[in-house]
Amino acid sequence: MGFVPPQAVELEEAILGALMIEKRAYEQLDSILKPNDFYVESHRNIFKAINSLNESSKPIDMLTVVEELKKTGLLESSGGAVYIAQLTERVSSAAHIDFHAQIIKQKAIERETIDEARKIINRVHENEDIGDVLFESGKHLESLQESLIGKTSGDHISVSLKKALNEMYARIEMARNNRRSGINTGFSDLNRMTNGWQKSDLIILAARPAMGKTAVALHHAKSAAIQGIPVAIFSMEMSDVSLANRLILSEANVDPERFKSGYLTNEEIKSIEQATGYIWKLPIYVDDNPCASMPYIRAKCRVLSKQGKCGMIIGDYLQLTESDGDSGNREQEVAKMSRTAKKIAKELEVPFLLLSQLNRGNETRQDKKPLLSDLRESGAIEQDADMVIFIHRPEYYGIEVTDKQGCKESNYGELIVAKHRNGATGLVKFKHNVGMTKFYDYNSQNVNHPHPDSRIENIKPEQDVPF
Repeated sequence: MGFVPPQAVELEEAILGALMIEKRAYEQLDSILKPNDFYVESHRNIFKAINSLNESSKPIDMLTVVEELKKTGLLESSGGAVYIAQLTERVSSAAHIDFHAQIIKQKAIERETIDEARKIINRVHENEDIGDVLFESGKHLESLQESLIGKTSGDHISVSLKKALNEMYARIEMARNNRRSGINTGFSDLNRMTNGWQKSDLIILAARPAMGKTAVALHHAKSAAIQGIPVAIFSMEMSDVSLANRLILSEANVDPERFKSGYLTNEEIKSIEQATGYIWKLPIYVDDNPCASMPYIRAKCRVLSKQGKCGMIIGDYLQLTESDGDSGNREQEVAKMSRTAKKIAKELEVPFLLLSQLNRGNETRQDKKPLLSDLRESGAIEQDADMVIFIHRPEYYGIEVTDKQGCKESNYGELIVAKHRNGATGLVKFKHNVGMTKFYDYNSQNVNHPHPDSRIENIKPEQDVPF
């Protein structure tokens, strides 16, 4: 008809190059593209080779792709080794690869729509039964629409009602066996309020600096891992060794300052080794990439999920997460990241505990307690979150708190559940040690010993403890 077929050849080249230079790039596509979605035949061949390498769990790079094309006899018709090398030189990273893939998919659907229109014209001119033409073409166009916007079931409400009843019966059974439906938070009062962390929920844990965001998050992580829930931690601020040190100190009866100095007694060293043995067995996985972006976290968690290593996600923290740089301003960037975090939680059906900074708004108030309006840089955080929890330590601000007997509280803190989409809001009191490495229920009677090894005796470590 004189039109140039819809295509995006440069983006096809960029995607193929990115797939060969970054190990995790293929996961970001996650079946968005098929070989036939590429307009250029040589690109289809190269993508088939990459698919084949991935299915065989082989590394994907320029050399392995060249070898794979040699095996199938398609190397020369795909441009040769020189062209493969040129593809990798045209890109520097896999940034925006998922967005590029969506464009290529759209172009492929546009081409297929044109082909279907031509077929309809030809069949009508050939005097085929118009009812058959419309019925078969309608099914094909409906399939293309599902490819473009995603297939939805559109089930009758009865299906959803059955699911709701089944979940209710499961909760009843768990309650009768003194178990909760969600993941243990590590605080009894918080468990009662939330019934534990729920799958698909985005939980924002927010506070001002020095309130103990990371320390509280690690307490949540350890509590979940003790339950046998694999936890993926993404730390953009602290190194993996720093996190490991904190986890050790959360179990060992050792002063943090003595631990840092190295002046330790033999008894303290033994306590540290014992604590390391406890933590060693827990299913906790740490990624301390300081440049982690939400697409990176999404891709990594997809891989971990397939390996059974992602039952809960912790991100430390939102404002340090690398942006993709294509938003108009910082507020829009943060909004986009919080929306992506919610999508990750829903897609993988796991709770996502995302730490966030607060602005200085609370410091102008007499009681110093944070409010939802203090969430830093974006009101979208509050909108996307299923739960927003603030950490507040009055002692830090010199505010005195007394117990029921009028005695001054020390090492006292509060978790303020300011938003809870599916439940109650309120205040959860807790206690901590001086070094903020151990946390306890407010009414706990025994606060200075590590938890018994029996908690994790059924968890099989991936490696033996080296002592």
